Amino acid sequence: EGYDPRVDRYALNQVFSRPRLRDGEQAVYRVRGNPSMQVVKQLSIGLRNRASSRVYSGRIFLDELRLDEARNDPGLAAFARLNTKMADFMSVDGNVLWRQEDFRSFAGSGGNSTDREAAMSASSNIQKFLPGGWGFSIPVKVNLSRAVSLPRFGPGSDVELTPEQKREQQAVSTREFYDVSISRRQGKNFLLRWTLDQMNLRMSQTRERNTSPVTPVDDRDSQTMNFSYKLPIPKPKVDYLRWLPEFIPERLRKSELSPLPTLMSYTMSANRQESENWRASQRDTTFNELFDMKETYVSKYSPIRSLSGDYNLQVNHDLRRNFE
Repeated sequence: EGYDPRVDRYALNQVFSRPRLRDGEQAVYRVRGNPSMQVVKQLSIGLRNRASSRVYSGRIFLDELRLDEARNDPGLAAFARLNTKMADFMSVDGNVLWRQEDFRSFAGSGGNSTDREAAMSASSNIQKFLPGGWGFSIPVKVNLSRAVSLPRFGPGSDVELTPEQKREQQAVSTREFYDVSISRRQGKNFLLRWTLDQMNLRMSQTRERNTSPVTPVDDRDSQTMNFSYKLPIPKPKVDYLRWLPEFIPERLRKSELSPLPTLMSYTMSANRQESENWRASQRDTTFNELFDMKETYVSKYSPIRSLSGDYNLQVNHDLRRNFE
């Protein structure tokens, strides 16, 4: 029991004492781990009489921990935004943000990092480059963003970092998003009316890259594709009860029969996601992949007004097997 200078570390419940040092001599303390005032939740102090038969009495004076002369430095922040539109062809929206670590909002947030952010979004109608008679619609969207954060303190520490250390431990986040869709309005050409005019295609891609001292690698990539086709089925009508005598109610005699289906469509949705994550506390990098495709077939048939039927078929594919 007691303090042993040959031992470097003690358990948290270890009793530190030197029975031979009394009468106001200073005790000996050691630092265990990496202490930080940010993680202190409770301070407990007590006395223990280690003698078996002797009773001590007296007064104890304790200096409690107090915060004095708190920092109240002013901080600056700046924000700028630009929005422009080029007729009906393109629109661009961009903004930048710069905020110092000492800047605080009315809600009291901030004060832990210096942040720099920039974002840009643009949308364009590519069909404007094509002849209007072609009837295409090709909207394109692009979103780009980047954020850099210089921390004021290191992870789990309350010691302020130097400018060089802030750059080494900065957190960077980037995101790229691209989206394009293609469709065509229905025209008079027989071949196109049964093919391109009934198709819709949309594709998108997202790319995210994040890095920080705690998570050096945090990457995500995703791609999606949606395709649909609707068969332009004619809607002929047949008066199959016209031959009935006139004493039969006219509404019955004028009943019509639709020999063809009222709807036949096909939709396909594919989704692929890949992620890579590595935390500084982990030994290996974690990889995840999701790659699936869903097909849906729909048909509807209503030969007469009071009779109808639907058929739906959905097929799910797990395409990861093809890449293992």
